[in-house]
Amino acid sequence: MSVKETIMRQLVRIGMDTSKKVFQLHGVDAEERVAPSRKLSR
Repeated sequence: MSVKETIMRQLVRIGMDTSKKVFQLHGVDAEERVAPSRKLSR
């Protein structure tokens, strides 16, 4: 199992910020630690 798959399985909340040019995804695990966020362009 890759690190990315391990992180995704442990997230309990995922948020998405949508602006005009960029989406930003972020997550929080069960211990309320913030997972690395990702910026995605349209």
